[in-house]
Amino acid sequence: MHGSHLVIRRALFPVLALFLAAPVSAQPEVSSAAARTAQFVFVIDDSGSMDRTDPDRLAVFAVQSLINMLDDRDEVSLVRLNGPHDGAPPPPIQPLGRNRSQVLGLLALDKAVADYRGENTRCRSALEATQHLLNEAYRPEVAQVVMFLTDGECTPRGEEEPDVDRFLGGLRSRKDGLFQLYLLLFRGARATPAMAALASRTGGESIEVGGSDPTAILHPFATALSRSQGYESYLLRPADPRLAAHRGAERVRLLAVAPGEGPQLALSVHDRKGNTPRTTGAPRAGRHRYGNGRVFRFAALDYRPDVEPVTVSVAGAGDVWKVVALPEYRLSVRMSFHEGSCDRPGSLAQFGVDTGSTVCVVSELVNGEGDVVGGEVTGGDLRTVVRMRRPDQPGAPAVELAANPLPGGRARFGLVRSNLPKGDYEFQPEVTLRLSSGDAVNLKGRPMSLEVSSVVITPRPERFDFGALRPGESALRPLTLAGAFKPAPGRLSWRDRENLPACISAELSGVPEGKAQQVLVDQPYNLSLRVAPYCGPQSFRRPFDTVLRLHFDTGEGQRALPVVELPVRFTVESEIHAPRDLTARVKAGEAVDLPLQVTGNFRGAIPLKAVVAGPGDAGVIWPKDPEDLTLKSSSGGLQVSADRCCAGGSYSTQVALVPAAGQFRPEGAPPLDPILVPVRVEVVPAGFWACYGPRILWALAALLLLLLLLYVISMFRNSSFLKAEVVASKLKPLVWTAFGDAVEQKGSQQDVLRLARTALPLGGRILAWLKANPLRFGLPGRAYHETVEVFLRSHRDTARSSLALMAEPELQARMAREPETFSGRLFATALGGVTFLAVPDGSGRITGLAQQDGWMPATEEGKPKVVKLRRAKLLRQEGYEEDTAAGWQVG
Repeated sequence: MHGSHLVIRRALFPVLALFLAAPVSAQPEVSSAAARTAQFVFVIDDSGSMDRTDPDRLAVFAVQSLINMLDDRDEVSLVRLNGPHDGAPPPPIQPLGRNRSQVLGLLALDKAVADYRGENTRCRSALEATQHLLNEAYRPEVAQVVMFLTDGECTPRGEEEPDVDRFLGGLRSRKDGLFQLYLLLFRGARATPAMAALASRTGGESIEVGGSDPTAILHPFATALSRSQGYESYLLRPADPRLAAHRGAERVRLLAVAPGEGPQLALSVHDRKGNTPRTTGAPRAGRHRYGNGRVFRFAALDYRPDVEPVTVSVAGAGDVWKVVALPEYRLSVRMSFHEGSCDRPGSLAQFGVDTGSTVCVVSELVNGEGDVVGGEVTGGDLRTVVRMRRPDQPGAPAVELAANPLPGGRARFGLVRSNLPKGDYEFQPEVTLRLSSGDAVNLKGRPMSLEVSSVVITPRPERFDFGALRPGESALRPLTLAGAFKPAPGRLSWRDRENLPACISAELSGVPEGKAQQVLVDQPYNLSLRVAPYCGPQSFRRPFDTVLRLHFDTGEGQRALPVVELPVRFTVESEIHAPRDLTARVKAGEAVDLPLQVTGNFRGAIPLKAVVAGPGDAGVIWPKDPEDLTLKSSSGGLQVSADRCCAGGSYSTQVALVPAAGQFRPEGAPPLDPILVPVRVEVVPAGFWACYGPRILWALAALLLLLLLLYVISMFRNSSFLKAEVVASKLKPLVWTAFGDAVEQKGSQQDVLRLARTALPLGGRILAWLKANPLRFGLPGRAYHETVEVFLRSHRDTARSSLALMAEPELQARMAREPETFSGRLFATALGGVTFLAVPDGSGRITGLAQQDGWMPATEEGKPKVVKLRRAKLLRQEGYEEDTAAGWQVG
């Protein structure tokens, strides 16, 4: 049970059942389990010695052939023996639907695996890489199988000899009993003892392989694969081409091989009547040759078996062909235990039964979907036995018992075991499917254990009397659970929790009721009874005679334990006194404290918190605005606070004293009633000015602040400022042309802009704005226009000219009133962006320059007149030399 068949019991590979040359009398065994897949890793020796042992690379051909016959869902990886040491990690274990091309690519005859150039036979490093692959792909209930092909001992010996215990101890599937290793050794070679031990200890085998033709290697490879899943395989020849029907198999796979050149091989299958079974997929054919070595042709075919045996033939190969036959089974055996006889099976006995019970062991043959099959699949030619052994009696032989068919026409069988004595039992079903050829296939089910014992749990003492307890007190009594039971988590609960006050709770060795802890047989515990400080609003003295129950939590795979009842007696004496009502008198705008004291026979502090009834609650009379009158907890009781505007009058509410979060409340216990204390508050009004005076003052302050803010905003809204770029664009230095015309001096824009920016520094502009008294132009009708006086010099160096800031808020109005004051001066002011104003002197000059053509402005009553300059040319009157300074264009 625990050797080579351990994986056989636990996994059924869903796609591949490889059958190779085995005696006709051998009975194939098919493993049966919930898991229907397996993971395979092929480890191929690529050391230099393999070049002599396998010159035609038939080992590579054999692995290629097997992989090509697997389904896309089969999970495979390939490890080149020297690959991990050389830094070439193997591909992960994946379904062939994802990595088929990658694995077959590694097996190509021009790749490293077939090169056979490794310096050593590095077993340890290859197995370490394999262990990592298997652990990464591990899934519960999925078998893992390693096929290790080599032609000699592991080298270097001290470095590469495997550590068997370390390798097996680090495999997760090994701990589940789902790992096997098969060692395939070329005939005549010596195996490293550790490798042979690995195969033996995992339930695998050490199998010799030959190198004369592909089937000599393909046969042992497939034998190892099929035996790892509980099957045997078939090798057909021209002298023995007949294959049994294999009824119950989902399909049969055929691989034909023939040596030498010749036509392409073609497989054909016929029953005794000449009929051809239905094939699945397209036939495949090909040719294998390494370098200038020997040629081998091959062909593959899959068909669905029927009830008739078949004969296989191969066209194009004469009488030198061989065919590997690979039946693929999907049937499995499922077993369950039912209490009672098989005539009327009772409920499932999943984990165990009592001593002396009667049990029906039910075995069922099911298909890949888990449905019980019938005669249409099995033909009714079935025989079922159940092997029973006693793990608790080492050395006792297993007993084989025949199971009988159950009514219903399905493949269901029952075995009755009556008056079972105490002990541990293991049952394993085996269904024999007889083939039309006279051979048989044995389908083994997964062994299942059944525990037969009488669970006895006796509490000592049997009853508990805790006496009289007051709120805040506790009492404990020793408890021991004697008898026979397996350790399990247990938790306390009350039989009538809804009838007990929430202040009463129980603990088992400090673990409160409802919480689990591990309970052991004959382990001393303390059973504690606790009464919280608050037990309700009324005083009482009440005896209790009830039962504590100890429930056990048994997980999956464990037998349920009975509930232990512990009769408990105790008395609770609770006294509590609180004020009948509270009255307070408070003046609006003030606060007063209301003492609230609760006394009684409780021990320690009583954890209560005050909850005040809201305005919408029944019986509450409160101000329209709830914030006008507040009632809240304080250190000495309650505090009443009245707002200045609280209307005078009598108000009433209610305070509920409820247990705080600090008092433990068991799960399922009804909540404790609060202490209700009526509260009446008399409010004395404070008068009109006390209520509205501060509000009026605040309103006036806010109004003043708003006016001030508006005034400041107006100051900025009524202020206009010059932009240096705009000013510079209106000032253009002029030079004379050969014809006596004045034109703009080329390349002077940046110099003029620099001149304007120099005249308008931020600090100077702020100072000029402040000197102009912002308070004046914050009023309506007033404004501030930033102004600079312009001093122009007729010179090619524009830096000889300058601009100067003026603190003059209303320059234009003043120039109109006092033109004589500004005679001959030029100003730029922030009107409409920028406006140039000037008062020509008596000779018509501005800043010492004459307007073009000597134009004289008009005067009003003998006074100079203010003019606005727009693209006016101010020129000097002497020296008309070409390309010399002529003056300025302004505006």
